[in-house]
Amino acid sequence: MRAFRWLLITSLLNVSQAWSQEDLERALGGFDEIEPSSDAASSEATPSDRPWRLSGDAYLAGSINYAQAAPNAGQADPRGLSKLRAGGHLILDAQLLGLETRVSGVGFRDLVYPIKKREEFTHAVLQSYEADLELHEAWVRASPLSQLDIKVGRQIVAWGRSETLRVVDVLNPIDNREPGVIDLADMRLPVAMSRLDYYVGPLSFTGIAIHESRLNKEPVPGSDFFPMGFPLPGFKRPANGGNDTEWAAAITGRFQGWDAALHWARVYEDRPRLDPDTGSLAFSRITLAGVTGNYARGNWLLKGELARSRGLRYFGVPGRRFARSDALLGVEYSGFRSASLVIDVVGRKLHGFEHALQRVPDLAQELELETAIRCTTSHLNDSLRVTVIGVLFGEWGNDGSAYRASATYELGEGLSAEVGLAVYEGGDAALFDFFDPNDRVFFLLRQSF
Repeated sequence: MRAFRWLLITSLLNVSQAWSQEDLERALGGFDEIEPSSDAASSEATPSDRPWRLSGDAYLAGSINYAQAAPNAGQADPRGLSKLRAGGHLILDAQLLGLETRVSGVGFRDLVYPIKKREEFTHAVLQSYEADLELHEAWVRASPLSQLDIKVGRQIVAWGRSETLRVVDVLNPIDNREPGVIDLADMRLPVAMSRLDYYVGPLSFTGIAIHESRLNKEPVPGSDFFPMGFPLPGFKRPANGGNDTEWAAAITGRFQGWDAALHWARVYEDRPRLDPDTGSLAFSRITLAGVTGNYARGNWLLKGELARSRGLRYFGVPGRRFARSDALLGVEYSGFRSASLVIDVVGRKLHGFEHALQRVPDLAQELELETAIRCTTSHLNDSLRVTVIGVLFGEWGNDGSAYRASATYELGEGLSAEVGLAVYEGGDAALFDFFDPNDRVFFLLRQSF
């Protein structure tokens, strides 16, 4: 939909008119954290006169597909209402015996399946999309020394600097069942790990052991975004802990106006590969080494990530391991009166590429380019927030693209309503030909407490 690109460009032009001299003179003046962590938020949220705090939200979310074709006889109808999900997130933060703790749970039930013909949906779709209930974050943090933090349990560690694209952000799997509809920050899934942080002046040294084997939540056969007409074979997942423990480490320096970090990880790859001996899917370990950094000056924030991954496996060439280099360069500008603009560009090169990797199900390319543009504006005394996001693959989206526009209005204390539009465009990359007909309108009513 070329009109959506016009909408994105128009939004950027409107933002540029919101320039404020007062905002332009505002400087960041250095920072300790690029983004407030959930840990910091939970510490502030626990008042000294009460050792615990209960928070969370309840929501009703829906989607309406308007571009799908009529289904074949006996198949589920993807047109019209495709999601009507009631769910919530409950968080308990507490201070116990000098320990900081968090326990949270998430769950939902999708009411669209009783409304439609439930028997026409595949078992995989019902199992993945109809209902879910799970323990989310659940951790304990102790500080036996002023310079030492130890945190054990299910948690999220966001290494990346981008809000949309991933380079070194490999420690947590993601919920990718509805690509392009949910922000990356809300897609990360917690895993059980042990984390140790030691602080020396502006430096911090981090060691992580990941004990839980958890995979991405991907589209399943019969769902809107499943890219193949046949189910994948079964797979052997890594065990929890033991010899299958994943490892990671980082050294981070935070200084006045800038920060930088070195990252290393020995983890399992997100995508399965075909084991020629068993004919089933398996997951290979990859080794990632990377560096990230931010530099703030005035209303500008420059960020970068660079990583090299080794040990990647693909279906098309089952006997080989590949290496890939990824680089991200991003810029954020917050000098507008009531708006912000973020542009991130990632380039990826697959070393030793073979043409067999272009076929289904790999759909890989030797060189990949991804561009994410995010524009957010505030109106009506910050009661209304409008966000427009475009993610383009290839030069100017030649390989495919996805766009999302949404407006969120604060109806009252903790109560908000959001309505938006998600549009997918096909291109030279075969994957987006599957996504092309999945354009949808979505809405969300949320009560936070």
